[in-house]
Amino acid sequence: MPPTFIAFQGSEALVLLPFLPQSWQLLRQG
Repeated sequence: MPPTFIAFQGSEALVLLPFLPQSWQLLRQG
């Protein structure tokens, strides 16, 4: 898991799982 993933907890992480390949990169930039 990328470091940014730790920022999410509980259901939020589960919802973002399918989108991690793109979302976590966007979060790193933001």
